[in-house]
Amino acid sequence: MVEKHELLDLKSDWVFKRIFGKEGNEDILANLITAITNEKIDRIVLKNTELLKDREEQKLSRLDVRAEINDDTIVVIEMQNQNEHNLLERNIQYITKLYSEQLKNGQDYKEAKNVILINILNFDYFKINSPYSEIGFNSIEYPREMYVKLYEKEEKIKSNKLRIFSLELKKYLKLDHKEEPKDLDLWAWLFSKKEEMVKMALSKGAKAIQRAYEQLEYLSQDEQAREEYDNYIQSKIDMQMKLDYAEEKGISKGLSQGLSQGLSRGRKEGKEEGIKYGERKQKIKIVKNMLKSKLSIETIMNITGATKEEIEEIEKM
Repeated sequence: MVEKHELLDLKSDWVFKRIFGKEGNEDILANLITAITNEKIDRIVLKNTELLKDREEQKLSRLDVRAEINDDTIVVIEMQNQNEHNLLERNIQYITKLYSEQLKNGQDYKEAKNVILINILNFDYFKINSPYSEIGFNSIEYPREMYVKLYEKEEKIKSNKLRIFSLELKKYLKLDHKEEPKDLDLWAWLFSKKEEMVKMALSKGAKAIQRAYEQLEYLSQDEQAREEYDNYIQSKIDMQMKLDYAEEKGISKGLSQGLSQGLSRGRKEGKEEGIKYGERKQKIKIVKNMLKSKLSIETIMNITGATKEEIEEIEKM
């Protein structure tokens, strides 16, 4: 008798991408998007279905799920388990990049598709009591002294071009559900990995929830998939160990001293450590610290040896 493996965690970004970003599972993804955004979806097309299998590439890969809905909106969903304390800054940089990159020379901005970015967070982030938030462009109330009587009926200033939704799972699971559960409740229960909540989610008979769970069961028992999953997890552990070791060896110290001493020592130590530890992954922490210190890309390139493209990719992480 073949022993059954324990179910993988649906909150893992690798597992999330493998299920919600898989061709043939568009109905599951559409249901989740609608549950979070209330967007009615008539058509959905996946845009980035690839999954890197090489361990070295995995260490810097971005495992988001991207789709186009209704021919006029780009949606990106990210499952995040680690709080890097710069969520909004990264979101704004990423969503504006997705918007602006659509336009070719001479195109009107009106031709750009709307962009929706969805964060599913396995940690508390915003200091608000709601586990659900939406950030967009809306008008605000103006002071009465700034009032000129020109229109009987004023229009609301609002744009749906760029919107950021965030769902904080740990907060959500603390809600007291007294009414009939909505689709979003069922998804949160399924993501919880808590046996009682998962059973509640499945008991409602929602087709998308059932399909997602079946996909999770199948993936969890697939030997090749589990090997790829283990490789992915190990790659993340390897990267963290290298970063921790590099920090212990004085990279952080060298960086701070270099900044205070005209960057001379920082440039030397940054390059020496970069060469010593070799691979691209070991530049991540240095570059992040430099970006936080508002150093220019040119300065970071000089100190770390990273290319402009590498720095821009790290900035999105």
